[in-house]
Amino acid sequence: MDHVEKVSRVLAVLERQTRPTITQLAVESGIPQTTVRALVRAMVEKGLLVREDGRYYVGPQMMRVADAASDLYKVASPTAVLTSLLVDTGATAAQLYRQCAPTSQVCIDQSLAQHASTRAFLGQRMPIAPGPIATVILAWAPRDAPQTALRARVPLTDTTLRRAREAGWVQAVVGTGQSTAVLAAPVLRGSTLVSVLAISGPTSALSRRPGDRHGNLLATAALKIGRCSPPPR
Repeated sequence: MDHVEKVSRVLAVLERQTRPTITQLAVESGIPQTTVRALVRAMVEKGLLVREDGRYYVGPQMMRVADAASDLYKVASPTAVLTSLLVDTGATAAQLYRQCAPTSQVCIDQSLAQHASTRAFLGQRMPIAPGPIATVILAWAPRDAPQTALRARVPLTDTTLRRAREAGWVQAVVGTGQSTAVLAAPVLRGSTLVSVLAISGPTSALSRRPGDRHGNLLATAALKIGRCSPPPR
């Protein structure tokens, strides 16, 4: 694991936890505590983190970077982001899903190419099936809501969920003949999952590993939608 990967894991923990301790950072990141201690000490010195009463949170240097980049994530509406995704990726469907019950989801917005075969009825409750959307919901589930019912339906290992969080997206090939590629990413408000953004289309357009080409683009789109999403209820 290189230095950048270690920093990335520490920052991922800070997204999910408020003011974690060294022990929490080590456990959640999977990095030895001695290594974490040295790493966060250097990050504090550079202004990336702040240490207070044995706990850590985002420092002034990172806040300045976030402020400088904030204009990049201002959008008129989620629908505008979905439409742009179709153009930028070649997907036939860009859809926004929200979990509406322990094992159910509802499509709350979508943008479709004229020839799209993947169509969801807006507002209609559907079961959450195994796949990228279910994986995102489980990977970003808060500690006080462990998604017991969904985990029983979609059994995934902790390693699989950790890798999803590290990547920031989940990909899969589904459908008859494994001909449809799906890529999903979490839409967060703060550290709380509010919905799941997904694109899909034929593997001939998106490839069998759509995340390699479009993962960062989808994650950025999810950030934009998160900034204009209503707070979680």
